[in-house]
Amino acid sequence: MFIVVSCSILAILLTYLNSIDKNRDGMFIGFCLITFLAMIHYDYGNDYMSYYSVYLEISNFDSISQVLNMEVYREPGWAVLNYIFRYLGGFFSLVAIISLFEGIVYYKAIKHYLPKNLWVLGVFLYLIRTSFYLLNFSMLRQGFAIAVFLALWPWVEKKKWIPCVIILYIISTIHSSALILLPFCFWGYLPVKNSRVIAFSLIALLIALSFSTSLLVTVSETVLETSESFQQYSGTYGQGSTGSQFGVGALIYLIPTIVTWYYLAYRAQTEECKRMAALSLVGTLITPFNTILPMVGRIGFYFSAYSIFVLPLAYVSIKDKGLRIALLSLYCLIVTYDYYVFFTSDVFRKHYQTFHTIFSQF
Repeated sequence: MFIVVSCSILAILLTYLNSIDKNRDGMFIGFCLITFLAMIHYDYGNDYMSYYSVYLEISNFDSISQVLNMEVYREPGWAVLNYIFRYLGGFFSLVAIISLFEGIVYYKAIKHYLPKNLWVLGVFLYLIRTSFYLLNFSMLRQGFAIAVFLALWPWVEKKKWIPCVIILYIISTIHSSALILLPFCFWGYLPVKNSRVIAFSLIALLIALSFSTSLLVTVSETVLETSESFQQYSGTYGQGSTGSQFGVGALIYLIPTIVTWYYLAYRAQTEECKRMAALSLVGTLITPFNTILPMVGRIGFYFSAYSIFVLPLAYVSIKDKGLRIALLSLYCLIVTYDYYVFFTSDVFRKHYQTFHTIFSQF
């Protein structure tokens, strides 16, 4: 924990120095540091050893035909990838390559989609929001799928949907939930000239889903009936409650969504920013389904990844300086608090307290 937290803080500080021209390569150095840490981690994260066990099993197979047996592992793409890395340095190399790819994707995206003065906020969100850098130590498959979806954005924006569909379908053989991304290969066609209509439609749908348990159940059952992939999610994680919970805490956590909605409706200047903001809001529509199917919220990670760029732009677009500072400060406090809770929770504490490296295995 200490190593990961310290390196993350250092990366944020280096990025800040870069943003004020005190260190020309600060963000690059910071990303090299945190990416290297991810590349060499061992038995760090809840699912790491489970993935390692799967690799050890698959690496003992004699042929690809055995690997492709669905009874061995339900995502054949991941099984094949494990088998291939049997000849490319083993599981540690597989983890290192995935971590390197993720580091490159997020570094280039933050540098490209955010102005220099907002780099530090983008890096802060990537490192401190627990659903990105931290969880990627554990969710190797979905973390990789999210990074691929993020990397495909330029093609999505340019309406190059054919390669996007092909690539994401292949990625769905690594993590089946990526199938939900196929319709979003056509997101570049979204008419955003009148972005207020889209913004109000998304908010209306979110309200309807949040307050209508029957609608949630109907949509959930429809998805489960038509998708074996989501049946696996349901079977794995069980059923949730059938009611929504509201309170002051829920309202505070809703503020970033409201800020993003306001940005989409009134402040976003370019069509690309509008589409990216709308895409990030799609993730909020999945949140109410947590009351029906726990862990389905992880599907929202595909879309919330875009909030790393949208939220900094949205918050700084608030004209009133006092309100802007207050809301941004509150959001940073919430994210930092969640970061602390992550390391102290019963779910993650055991698997994230002590950082191990692959060098301990040689």
